[in-house]
Amino acid sequence: MRNTYTVRPGELLADFAYYKPGSTPAGMASWLRAAKYKGVVRYIDGSTHDPSRRASGKPNPKNLTKAEATTFFAAGIGVTLVFERNVERPLKGTAGGREDGLLAKLDAKALDYPNTEVILAAVDIDATKTNMPLVLAYLKAFRAACAPYPVGVYGDYQVIDELEKAEPGKWQVYWQPNAAGWSGYYAIVNFVRKFFRRTHPKAHVLQKSGISTPHGVIDPNEVLRPFAIWRGPAPAVAPFDPSKGQWGLWPLNKNKPRLSIGSRGDAVRYLQGVIALKAGGNIVVDGVFGMQTDMRVRDLQRTFRLVEDGIVGPQTWGAVDFLAVRK
Repeated sequence: MRNTYTVRPGELLADFAYYKPGSTPAGMASWLRAAKYKGVVRYIDGSTHDPSRRASGKPNPKNLTKAEATTFFAAGIGVTLVFERNVERPLKGTAGGREDGLLAKLDAKALDYPNTEVILAAVDIDATKTNMPLVLAYLKAFRAACAPYPVGVYGDYQVIDELEKAEPGKWQVYWQPNAAGWSGYYAIVNFVRKFFRRTHPKAHVLQKSGISTPHGVIDPNEVLRPFAIWRGPAPAVAPFDPSKGQWGLWPLNKNKPRLSIGSRGDAVRYLQGVIALKAGGNIVVDGVFGMQTDMRVRDLQRTFRLVEDGIVGPQTWGAVDFLAVRK
């Protein structure tokens, strides 16, 4: 079972690289929660799995840790990962993308990041007509090497546009940056470009200008299109064995299907188990809604003074749930 939250248009995410000296993840998480942020985008860079970059033995303070992620989850803040080794890595093309995709997958696994959740590959440069082929090759190789993790992209309008032209619908999330905040020698170019910015219609998130908080500088990000963010380990699944009175989460499910003769599945098993153990019905718990189940449902409807039609809709489900939770 996934433990995720689907962010919606207008909601806010925060991305940041470092904490203010003396601050803690708990302080940042508390501030973000009070400011109604729904999640953070935090970094991985593969350094812990790359022997050539582990010589110092010191972890990169920019990278997310398990303890930090746990702190965010406890505050109700979700997490999405972005991989960035250095700003020029996308110019390494296929070879760089293949290596970085593998490192991203190793980092994600070490954090227990589920392989159902998106990893963003960063294109933190000004993508031009000249270097775009290398950037696209990098991203495609990154995605292939990072499988089975779904991959999204942190990239400007042109990057998103080229990806959508080449492979529409293949990229899970597009995070369009605040161009003026880009790194290195591209900053001057982007300072000019910010006055002519366009938001790509396929962008899921739009990065805003950085702001100072008591715990460090963050970039607010406005959600434009829905997508899921990780909210921590999946909750324990309640046991489900209707023949033994174990109902799982069915009594809490408010979207149960309409059942009648011919229906099959766990909803039918739940119905049959409750009737067998809580309503004194002579019924086999086999997940098949046949004539015997139809007769027992009509008996239940008669007891609760409902329409005796053998169809399990909202009112009949209400009676079933009442019996299920009654001691």
